[in-house]
Amino acid sequence: MNTKRVNAAADVIHAAMQQGQTLPATIAEVLELACLLQSPETANEMERLRSLTNAQPAHLTEAQLDALSEAGNRALNDHYHTDLCHCGDWPASCASSGDYFMGTWDTGAFHISLGAVLGLWESMRADAAAAELARLREERDAFRAQRNAVFATNDELLARVERVGLERLQTQSEFFKVARDADRLRARVAELEAAAGDGHTRPVDEDPVPVRLTPLATEVLAELAEYGVRSAGPLAEAVAEMGALPVPVGDPIPYELTDKATAPLSGVTNCLACGEGLDDENITDFCSARCESIGRLRGLLSRQRRAWEDPHESPLARGPHPVPHDLPETEARP
Repeated sequence: MNTKRVNAAADVIHAAMQQGQTLPATIAEVLELACLLQSPETANEMERLRSLTNAQPAHLTEAQLDALSEAGNRALNDHYHTDLCHCGDWPASCASSGDYFMGTWDTGAFHISLGAVLGLWESMRADAAAAELARLREERDAFRAQRNAVFATNDELLARVERVGLERLQTQSEFFKVARDADRLRARVAELEAAAGDGHTRPVDEDPVPVRLTPLATEVLAELAEYGVRSAGPLAEAVAEMGALPVPVGDPIPYELTDKATAPLSGVTNCLACGEGLDDENITDFCSARCESIGRLRGLLSRQRRAWEDPHESPLARGPHPVPHDLPETEARP
């Protein structure tokens, strides 16, 4: 490919397009005017002429011209000696001189010596071509080594880019994991702060059930105690109206009463309400229904008084979950 002609044609096409000539036929006419357009036949003829021009000995040295002339003369002498002498030892031991036919040319001399001249010329061209070919091969090897070095560098760069990409993905994965853990821990802290409410710091191993139930139980017991205090006066007045009866010293009811007491306590011979003696016909610990009502009222008042004095003695504090009052004391962790 002729780079100069290609660049010249590109310049001509560019100039034509700047002038508004964009049709293919118009561009072809511009190329023809610039002598840059040729038919296939013209191209073949130019290639033939170029091959003939390259075959001409345009840049031969004196030594090369002498070698070609000597080759032609030697071929001519060999031909004539073979036809005239028939000695078979030419030119080593033949009686005739080796230069006998030098300069003797006839109409067939050119035809006789042309083969030797062209053979030597082709040999000269082959040597020059071999040198050019060797140079081109060296350039090719240099370009190939450079290309391989570039490819090796590219492969290394691609490997580094891949490693960096993997490291970046791993870093992003770790970052997202840490972010999720941080969000989970923040949510847990908020949950614990909401559960604590008062901001009081508690031991880690503290049972959360008593901690949450203790304020509720204290509030309920306070309400029960307040109700008992409010109802103590009316109940005492009701007892007084039933009759001024002696009140035993201490707890008037030493046991929990049921709705229907079916048997007297062991060793009880007097009424628990009025102190009168019981006969064998009594099946309860009271001598009459009136005394039984008074005893039940006194038991209720006694239990309310104990709940007020010690809230943990209330029946509400004796459920399945222990309150802090019933838990064993443990040493605080450092």
